[in-house]
Amino acid sequence: MLERIVGIEICQKEILEKLNHLQNTLDHIRNIGQARPNTNEITDIIKSFPLKTQLSLNSLEDILSVNPIKRAALVAHLRLTGGTHLMNFIRNIMRSVFTDDCLSLFCWNGSDVKKSFQTLEIAKVIIGKYLC
Repeated sequence: MLERIVGIEICQKEILEKLNHLQNTLDHIRNIGQARPNTNEITDIIKSFPLKTQLSLNSLEDILSVNPIKRAALVAHLRLTGGTHLMNFIRNIMRSVFTDDCLSLFCWNGSDVKKSFQTLEIAKVIIGKYLC
């Protein structure tokens, strides 16, 4: 009889843990719904994705550097990107924002032949996505 009671208590603890996990997941989903970007602010930016040329990237950089509302809307939009872990998350963002041809013009620090990616406003937006 005691073994059965202990078994029931263990089962109750497992159920409670699963309920807590479900509650946390539900809270996360609600937060995502509240963080949705203003579509008027972000639509024109998203239409240009993925960026194919240096010219289109320069245009985005200009928008992000002078318009904090659009910058915040882009951060909120990128927050909705999925991924199973950080590397996958960043890869998904990079693939949605840039073409390979556009990214091939950059490396993180820059070099004799490539421009610095870390100084770009879009890089700060992507990093800001994780810091906010």
